[in-house]
Amino acid sequence: MPLLERQEQVSALAGLLRRGLSGSGQLAVIQGPAGIGKTRLLEETQRLARGLDAEVLSARGGELEQGHPFGLVLRLLEHRISKASEDELAILFRGQAGFLKGMLTGSWSESTTAVNDEFALMHSLYWLMVNLADRRPLVLLVDDLQWADEQSLRFFLYLAQRLQDLPIVLAAAVRSGDPAAENDLFSRLMLQADLSLRLQELTVDGVRQFLQASLPPESKPEGLVEETWSDTRGNPFLLREVASTLEHRQAAFKVKLFRPIRLLTR
Repeated sequence: MPLLERQEQVSALAGLLRRGLSGSGQLAVIQGPAGIGKTRLLEETQRLARGLDAEVLSARGGELEQGHPFGLVLRLLEHRISKASEDELAILFRGQAGFLKGMLTGSWSESTTAVNDEFALMHSLYWLMVNLADRRPLVLLVDDLQWADEQSLRFFLYLAQRLQDLPIVLAAAVRSGDPAAENDLFSRLMLQADLSLRLQELTVDGVRQFLQASLPPESKPEGLVEETWSDTRGNPFLLREVASTLEHRQAAFKVKLFRPIRLLTR
């Protein structure tokens, strides 16, 4: 399904990626209510980033995982680190990043490392990002940031304040109106954003295009446009639900219509 009425936002993100990946790191924040298409826009950002030969790491916040310190940041990194060879690990964990090696490779020892030193962990995470970006421009995509644990949120703020000379782009999606996103850390992170996008619902014309692209021609969506827009107010998630329901109803109608013919041909 093509992105509808999001061309301006896609163009802005494409420009941000070009600037950020050339060495002037950037932060983008995508805001909007549930179902408005934030995840879809992050997916488009990922597609654009890969077209620019960037490495892309992604993770999603979880409402039930907010109590795990640095949990969201570690999800961003764990799969990437697990794929690295020993030679690459030596490069990625060189210098200050070495503090983290045990945590991310499974050999963590509380007896030998100050695991409660939050600043040391953030500083080490920062240098791991720097080392990753030295090998290949880096894009970090974070969905449902409103559910990030506090320590991960602190790290994203720490990183955002140091992006200026790095080939790193951090793009995060936040559900607006969620109480979890109404705190000082989020406010400070928003102030760091180089690009802030607040997504709006689709217009009536956008709903028409959506239905035309989603339903077969015989469904004749033209007569459904106004009613569908009124019911969904142009929310893409609700539109997909409506389109799915219409498709199922049409399929059921066809079965009922052709069943007598099948019986006569037996």
